Amino acid sequence: VVSREVSRTELGDKVSRYLEIMSKPDENETQEELQLAKDLFSILLAPVEPLLKKEKQLCIISDGILDYLSFGSLVSPSSGRYLIEDHTFIRSPSPTVYLISTQAATARAGRKNERLLSVGNPRFDRTAYPNLPDLPSARNEAIRVAAYYEGSFPLIEGAASPARVKAEMSRADVVHLALHSAIDQDVSLRSKLLLAKAGVGGDSKSSESVLYAREIYEHKLPLTRLVVLSACQTGAERQYAGEGTTSLARAFIAAGVPLVMASLWPVDSIATEQLMVDFHRQRRQEGIPTAEALRKAQIAMLHDPVARFRRPYYWAAFSVFGGYAVF
Repeated sequence: VVSREVSRTELGDKVSRYLEIMSKPDENETQEELQLAKDLFSILLAPVEPLLKKEKQLCIISDGILDYLSFGSLVSPSSGRYLIEDHTFIRSPSPTVYLISTQAATARAGRKNERLLSVGNPRFDRTAYPNLPDLPSARNEAIRVAAYYEGSFPLIEGAASPARVKAEMSRADVVHLALHSAIDQDVSLRSKLLLAKAGVGGDSKSSESVLYAREIYEHKLPLTRLVVLSACQTGAERQYAGEGTTSLARAFIAAGVPLVMASLWPVDSIATEQLMVDFHRQRRQEGIPTAEALRKAQIAMLHDPVARFRRPYYWAAFSVFGGYAVF
């Protein structure tokens, strides 16, 4: 056990300022951004840095404002390297959730032929969400991801109705959802994933065109090993005293999914397509476990030929939540 004293105000101010900078898709990393990444590493990770073994996977269990922080983007002042360059890590809401998710992952290990549900750019109700853009990159992402799985079931645009998505999700080992999310900051159970408008290319009996967080909590997924939420701000929403930080990722973990990949801020759709396709390629073609596959995909983007994609804004939003898994 190693402790580090820091005032709540100092830590909160540094994290808030760092998140403010990180949420802006500027071309280049600023000096202030880099300094804050080093300051936060010094406070949160430097005290245990000598104890961390690169061959071991870390589990980060954060609290409060730290739930919104991208730990992978923090920079070691001693080496000048991002955390992800030296360590594979996952995140979990609590030690109990970590253990339960690890047990669920162990029970679902051993399957080599994974069935994939891939959802891309559902034709959501544009009258209800007039300010949200179409996501052609999400459509391409879902199709390209599906190519890595022999047992793939893509639901693209109008085909991605709530009824079909829920039915196929129950049969899938891996679920990849490239779409819009709508976060309700007042009632987390009303946060939702936007799916195809009723009657468009699929289920005409249902009047709903969304999948609510409350439905996910109730919809048990005994087969699913991994859910990828390729959408904006699905990893951390609002904090509740005694409950922690709510999120759509947490809803899937409660539904029994041992690994959920989710984002901490609104993401760039073009960069996300590239990151996600590389992630699935690493998982399937190289046989690399989920957390390590994400790490390798992020490092590849860190050294991308496109200079702007090297900034943490473009690759550091996503983390894996849940337990330890060999798949």
